[in-house]
Amino acid sequence: MPVRSRSLAPFCRMIKVHMFSYISPDRLWPRLLSYIALILLFVITFNLAFDYGFNLYKQGVFSVGSGRHPGAGTLTDKRDYYLSHKNEFNTLILGDSRTLCGMHPDLIDQYWDRNSFNLAHWAVWFPAQYALISDIAADIPQDTLIVWSIGHQNFSRADLKPVYPPGWQRLARYKGWHYKLSEFVPIQMSYFPLTSLIGRRDIIYDKIQTVFKRPVIKAATAQTDQKKPAPTVMQDIADQDITGYVRQWFDDDGNLASVAQYKINGAMARTEINPAFYRHKQQKIMTSDGRHFSDFVQDKANREMFIAILDIFKEHGLRVIVNEFEETPYTYPDDKERQKFRNFMRSPIKDIVESYGYDYVHVDFDHLQDADYFDYNHLNSKGIAKFSAMLGPQLQDLTKELAGQK
Repeated sequence: MPVRSRSLAPFCRMIKVHMFSYISPDRLWPRLLSYIALILLFVITFNLAFDYGFNLYKQGVFSVGSGRHPGAGTLTDKRDYYLSHKNEFNTLILGDSRTLCGMHPDLIDQYWDRNSFNLAHWAVWFPAQYALISDIAADIPQDTLIVWSIGHQNFSRADLKPVYPPGWQRLARYKGWHYKLSEFVPIQMSYFPLTSLIGRRDIIYDKIQTVFKRPVIKAATAQTDQKKPAPTVMQDIADQDITGYVRQWFDDDGNLASVAQYKINGAMARTEINPAFYRHKQQKIMTSDGRHFSDFVQDKANREMFIAILDIFKEHGLRVIVNEFEETPYTYPDDKERQKFRNFMRSPIKDIVESYGYDYVHVDFDHLQDADYFDYNHLNSKGIAKFSAMLGPQLQDLTKELAGQK
C-alpha cells in the first residue's frame, strides 16, 4: 500500500499545480464551492428529470396509443384515483397480485349489485399492505365494504418491495418486524423526487437486463394452438370500454403469447393466446424449480402485520369480508400437504378474523386446475370466470346477512 501511495503522489501534485496554481488563496474556496454547487445542481436536475420521465413511463405515455387510465396504473396511481372517486364505490377490494388478477369487479358485482374497485397490485404483500391501509383507512367512507383477500403464502417471510412507500413515521414499527434500514431507506427514497433515481436503481437494472437479455440457447417452445389471429384478439381487448391499459407478453421466439388487460376498475385479466406455451412453462417450473410449499414456515412478523391490519379496520369501524386464495394445484406436493395449508387458514387464521366480528369466505379450489392459471398462483381469463362464478353467490349471501344485521 505505501508503494501505491508514493506512485500517486506525482499525479496529485500535477493536478494541484495545473488546477490551482493560478488561483489565489482568497479565490480558491469560492471557486471550489461554485464547482460543488454546479455538481449538486446537475445531480438534482437529473434526478428530477428522471423522476418525471419515470412517472410518465409508468403511466404508459411512451406506449403505443394513449396513456393508461389511473385506475389501471401503479399502486399509488390507483390509491389516488380511488380516494378522489371514493364516493362512487361502495366496495373496496384489497390484496396482492392474486387479488389483482383474480378479483374482477365487472364480474363479481353482477352477483351482489355493488360498485367495487380493486386496489391490489403486484408484490403488495403484508409489509406494503400495512402502509397502504394505514394511509387510507381514515378516508374510506363508513358505508364501504372491504373485501380483503389473503392466502397462506402471506404468512411466510415477505421482503419490502418498491411498490409503496413504507413511511418514515412507521420506521420503528418496521424495525420491530426485523426489517433493516438498508431495506427500508432505498424504498422510501424512491418515492422522493430528489432521490428517486437512487431508490429505483434495482428496478432500472432489472429493466436493462430484461431489454438486453439474449439467451444463447433458447428453451424449447410449445407449438401454438391459438384459434384467432393474435392482432385481432389484441384489438378486441383494447377496444373494450373497461380497458385502461393493455400489455403484450411474448414467447421465447417473439410470438405473442398472451395479452394483459388492465381494467379501469383496478383488476387485471391475462388472456392466453397460446395456452400450450403456459402449460409448458408450468411444467418446467414444477420439474426444474421445485416450487413446492412443503417447507412453508410461518413468519411471526407477518402474522403480527396481519393482526395490525385487522386492528386498523376495527379502529376505523370498517366492515370487512376476508377472502381466501390458494396457489396453483401443481405447487402442492400432494393433496395431504395441500390440506395442511387449508387447515392452517381455516383454523387459526379464520378464527382470528371471526374474533374481530368479520366474515371469512373461500371457494372450492378443487374446481380450479393448472390450466386456470398462467403461472404458479395467478388466474388467467378462464380461471377468472370460474372463480367469479363460485365467489359471487357467496358474497351475495353475505351482504344479505349484513343488511339484515343493520
